[in-house]
Amino acid sequence: MALTTGIIFGLLVMFFWGISKVIINPAIKRIGPCYALFYEQVFVVLPLIIFSLFYTKMYIPSQGTMIRITIAVIAGAIPIYFYFKAMEIGKVSLVTPIANSASIITVFLSYLLYKEVLATPQIAAVMLLIAGVLLISFRYSELKRLKFSRTTIPGAKFAFITMVGWGIYFFLIKPIILEIGPLLSAVYLETGIFLIISLAFIFKSMKSRSIEGFNGVGIYVFFGGLTTAAGSLFFNLAVEKSAVSLIYPLANSSLLITAIASYIFLKERIELNQKIAIFLILLGIILISV
Repeated sequence: MALTTGIIFGLLVMFFWGISKVIINPAIKRIGPCYALFYEQVFVVLPLIIFSLFYTKMYIPSQGTMIRITIAVIAGAIPIYFYFKAMEIGKVSLVTPIANSASIITVFLSYLLYKEVLATPQIAAVMLLIAGVLLISFRYSELKRLKFSRTTIPGAKFAFITMVGWGIYFFLIKPIILEIGPLLSAVYLETGIFLIISLAFIFKSMKSRSIEGFNGVGIYVFFGGLTTAAGSLFFNLAVEKSAVSLIYPLANSSLLITAIASYIFLKERIELNQKIAIFLILLGIILISV
């Protein structure tokens, strides 16, 4: 196995998506996740549109492709709502690992419907990456302090919907990427998701009768959006070159970058379960790359 172009792009996705979570964190703390997401998404869409004006020919895809784009956009936007809903009533230590298990859905659907077949080392790598993502998503010390209901885990239902939704979204976008190209598909998909987020943003603002500006957080939402846009474009480039069942688990391992960057820049502690996760993810990356 070699370090292919698709894997290189996948590693770039992992870096950009991982660092974007650290960049946007101060904005989330100051203006809340809903407003931070909306403003960040503005700076995801704008660079992609501007970039596409210079590097690709803009056109309206066929009716069939537009239907697929619409379905994918809905599948990508709905989990965002349920993720925030899960975070409101649940605990990060429980919600995040469930939501970040989405690559299991993508891998399963890609094998079942796209007939993607991975070599044995690749299967082992994907399993290591998924296990690593699950472990790195929470802090064990926080998990120990939680009190569980006998019947349900707070937010688990919404986190599960998020997991399924994201898994389906990243499965659905592959044929779109192959048909209209990585850049144009990024423009249509991210713009579509932004429009749905905008509707939710407007509804929330009308309900609360106030709008939270981004004064003081502009630099965070700008660079957060820019790095997210770069990650989305590289993801599409990676999927164009390699199996999505291989690329998405790799890209989803961006939490490795987030954990390390948070340790370096935000002085956040890395717990034992996260250290084990880092080892598993790095081992998975090595298996994919050699």
